[in-house]
Amino acid sequence: MNNRTLRLLLLFAVALHGLALLLYVARNHWI
Repeated sequence: MNNRTLRLLLLFAVALHGLALLLYVARNHWI
């Protein structure tokens, strides 16, 4: 696996984690 693919995978993981965290916080705040 080259550096570009690894960086893209890392970026995708960070974005997915951020979205999940935002959704979790929003759900906890609204309920």
